[in-house]
Amino acid sequence: MVSVVASQSVSQPSANSRGITFSSSWTPQADDCVVLFGGSDQLITTINVTSPWVNPFGGSTYVTSDQHCMGVVYRLVTSAEAAAVTRTYTASGFFSPSRAGVAAGIVVRGVDPANPIDDITTALSNTDTATPHILPGHTGSNLGTGSFGISCVYPDGAETYTTPGSFTQLIAQSTGAAGRSVWAGSRNSVSTSGVDISNTNITPSVGDEFVAISIEFRPLVVVPDTRRFFVFFPTIRAGGQPPTVIHDAGLSEPFQYAPEATGVERSIVTYGAVAGNTSVDSRPAIISAINASNPGDSVLIPDGTYYLKGSGGVITLKSGVTIRGESEAGAVLATMFSSSQTKIFYIPTGVDDVIFSDFTLIKQSGSTFDAAFRYSDQDLAPTQPACERHIIRNVTIKNFQRFAVEAHNTKHLLVDGCTMRDATALDGGGQGYGVLLADPASNNNWVRSSSFGPIIRHALLAVNLAHHNLYGGTLDGLPGAKREPGYTPAANECGNTITGAVSGAIDMHGEKEYSCEISYNTVTDNVRDGTTQSPNGAGIEIGEPLTDETLGGSGHGRSGDYHWVHHNEVSGCPAGLHIMDNSNYCTVEDNWFHDNDKGLTAYEESGYPTPGVYGLVLRRNLVTDNIDNIWLEDYVVGLVAEGNICTGASGYGLKTDSTCTGYVITGNDISGNGTNVSLGSTDGTYTP
Repeated sequence: MVSVVASQSVSQPSANSRGITFSSSWTPQADDCVVLFGGSDQLITTINVTSPWVNPFGGSTYVTSDQHCMGVVYRLVTSAEAAAVTRTYTASGFFSPSRAGVAAGIVVRGVDPANPIDDITTALSNTDTATPHILPGHTGSNLGTGSFGISCVYPDGAETYTTPGSFTQLIAQSTGAAGRSVWAGSRNSVSTSGVDISNTNITPSVGDEFVAISIEFRPLVVVPDTRRFFVFFPTIRAGGQPPTVIHDAGLSEPFQYAPEATGVERSIVTYGAVAGNTSVDSRPAIISAINASNPGDSVLIPDGTYYLKGSGGVITLKSGVTIRGESEAGAVLATMFSSSQTKIFYIPTGVDDVIFSDFTLIKQSGSTFDAAFRYSDQDLAPTQPACERHIIRNVTIKNFQRFAVEAHNTKHLLVDGCTMRDATALDGGGQGYGVLLADPASNNNWVRSSSFGPIIRHALLAVNLAHHNLYGGTLDGLPGAKREPGYTPAANECGNTITGAVSGAIDMHGEKEYSCEISYNTVTDNVRDGTTQSPNGAGIEIGEPLTDETLGGSGHGRSGDYHWVHHNEVSGCPAGLHIMDNSNYCTVEDNWFHDNDKGLTAYEESGYPTPGVYGLVLRRNLVTDNIDNIWLEDYVVGLVAEGNICTGASGYGLKTDSTCTGYVITGNDISGNGTNVSLGSTDGTYTP
């Protein structure tokens, strides 16, 4: 539940910054959200705060009337700031140029740190006698259950306000710099998902122009520690009843399949494609066959090699159309582009129920292509639909430059039985990726039974608030085989196989993606000296080294919470699993990490401004024959480790440093290592 734990206001003369020192009644906690409203008697020109401050409007946006304005920024309290009891928070570069005005600070606790803001709205009036003033409401479709609202109003004068009965007053400053005032308050009750919140009138002592901002905060959902019993949704079709989900990771609803084609089949040869003739561009024939098709129809690629040439003509799909090869190895689309292409197949937003199956797509010669398949687009408005119910099945993709599958804002995309390897570029900037799932609308997608590498950077990755996706799993949601020497995969398993990646093979990429499930996969032989930007990487990585935390940009940092990693085997990598940079509340169980440099690490790097990994759970993992088996440092807080077997390390079986506190380590078999256990702190419970 979200609550206000501190509030403070201050008058400030001309300055580029706004800052607040909160009273000693507030004891900071990590992930408390500090919200700073700043008002000015003149136009502020721009907001130019830097990380860790975030402008929820994006860019340099603020609210302005014809004479004065207000902006808002927020940031999370770090674990280091909480430990130091830091109560002063200043947003440098808030105003430019220097402007007099006020600052109003509010601290809310219990927000979702991965995505704190549900909705933000504004109101204003340029009328000098305006009364009442407006605290703007919200559209219900933008709100989740339990969201918590705060509103702030800034008039062009020294008003006092009559607090509406539906609000609790937090700040009432009637005299500020340049004669301005500010009022802020919270609604007395949280909202219900889907229900609109109307504008609320607030009466000033004198009619005047004003600007106002309302914010809805998303609550953190606390998940019970019952993950060992979780069953994800199996492959249920209409009429089936899903099992009960008891923790928040993986598919969150029954998986929906694109319907199989039952209509007219059109061969691309009929439309002018010619197999084996390098002088013929078969791309127009594919486009013509698609354009002639209706939902339920299919386009056939007969066995043979068909060349895609020229410098234009993206193949854009229509809803309900299948592209099917006669056989995966025999039906080949080979590119010979005269200039680089951003994509070959494009599935725009709003196009649903498309199937690709049983063919090979490869660069033959000429210029590169960035993506074999691109779904939707980045940075869509929340009202735009996701691409829904798609299948890529038994397709081989080779010699792509950036992405084999680039999926933005997709839902119920199935990648099944595919092969992706031999990328043409592997260094930074998004090169050499297998399947990318990106952006907030990307959820309930499933990548299974596929092969990745060698010559690939990241095989599977999620970015930019993608969530509730499944990598691997089992077909029926029932447990598969236990990972241990000599195990045989169970018939219901559909994990992926990855070899020879040059960076994190399965990567939650440090842009607040959350609640993904990684299970029953096999990762082997990541390259230890891969590229200039990623000299090496773990078999599974959650989080990235912190550069900045700009969503959708080049920055990385924390992954979101509640990832579930189980029943994977990782060997021959710099690390089996690496969790870093406030990627919290992960559950890691029943995996086998062996013959790596480090078996399992959490926050091994150093120098982050927001150190820590919180709420990590390690259960029943087999961690053997690594140089170091389990290595935890830099504020791994609240660790639970039970039932793990750690043996055969030439270095440490289990090592923590002095900042690893609040742990419960019990019931583990840690023996036969160079040094079995080295605990840097006594702040916790350890039972041999």
